This record gives sequence, structure tokens and C-alpha cells, in this order.
Amino acid sequence: MRALALYYSEIPADDLEATSKWIQWFYACGKTSVQTKGRGRGRNERIYSFEHDDEYIYAAFLEQYGIDLNDVDYLHWWKFKALFGALNDECQIRKIMGYRGMEISDKLTNEQKDFYRKMKETYKIPMSKNEQEKTDAIQEALLNGGDLKGVL
Repeated sequence: MRALALYYSEIPADDLEATSKWIQWFYACGKTSVQTKGRGRGRNERIYSFEHDDEYIYAAFLEQYGIDLNDVDYLHWWKFKALFGALNDECQIRKIMGYRGMEISDKLTNEQKDFYRKMKETYKIPMSKNEQEKTDAIQEALLNGGDLKGVL
């Protein structure tokens, strides 16, 4: 319902399912399938957060495109996503995304493993308040023999 409220001043109650599908389509820039390539072994790891990484994204757009996102009156979501996806590997946000998505495997040297673990910790995306509360509730239930039905 919160997502719907971002798109509509008055939420259309007649077909919430179709409306939700339209929002997903729009957010995916009109693509019907989501590419998960590059995430490794089916992990669903977030490698960026528009909220947490806002300064890095701002700096990357200014550096690479000369676009000051604070001065832009209008930038269509699809154009923003295209520009964001095309940022070069020299931008700090791309480096950070690489660290977050790096799979630490046995193929790496111990020095490399230590470096990437440090970078993952340095640049990890903090949990939202809701995620943290849910994690705490699950942990509490598991440690005290509680019931997970109300938590999950």
C-alpha cells in the first residue's frame, strides 16, 4: 500500500493486482524479466541502496555526466536507471557495488580475502528499522523457544 501511495494520490481500489503489476513494470523500466546475472550462486544480495548510497550516486552522476542531481527539475526514472547502469568502473559507487557483490572464494589469496571482507564490512548496507526489528524478533523467538508463526 505504501508503494501504491507513491504513485497515486488516491489508491485505485478496483484492481489492486493490476495496479501493483504496473508499478513493478514501471520500476523495472518496462522490462518483464529481471536480470540477476553477476550476483553469484543465486544469492539475492543487495549491492546498492538509493537511500544509503545517495552521496556516491550523486558524485558519480556529477563526475561522469556533469549532471547535478540536485539541480535537475525532471529526470525520468528510466533515464536515471539507464545512466546509473552505465556508470563506469572508476566511479566510487561502482567500486563499492563490486565489493558488496564480491564472492569470497578459495580461489582468492588470503590477502585478497581479508581485503574484500574488510571492504564488505566497511561498505555494508545497514538494515532498515523494520528489517532489524524482524531479525531481532526471530532471534528472540529462537533463543527463548518461542513461536515463529507470529514473527514470519
